[in-house]
Amino acid sequence: MSDLADQPAPASPAELSQSERASYVEQLDETVWTIKDDHLVGTLEFEDFEGALTFASTVGAIADDLWHHPELRVTWGELKVDLQTHDIGGLSTLDFIMAARIERAYREA
Repeated sequence: MSDLADQPAPASPAELSQSERASYVEQLDETVWTIKDDHLVGTLEFEDFEGALTFASTVGAIADDLWHHPELRVTWGELKVDLQTHDIGGLSTLDFIMAARIERAYREA
């Protein structure tokens, strides 16, 4: 499989099976991402509030590009990202592509 971050957004996201989720989550940094209650949740650490807030804007640009709507929570030194494909009420390939692109941008920041 090609790098998850380079995959195009699916035209019509469908809910993933448990085995598909497991396959995708293995491609992400396990220290950042976890699956909780049909949500893909990431916690990114920064040196201060400004770093987390600035990166939230980066996540916003990625989301806009993929037409995704993540929930973001900025606190001192931390950005929490909650991903779910709301149209299906679960996780789709789009959520994992979004997570991989966030992770790539975080590593490059």
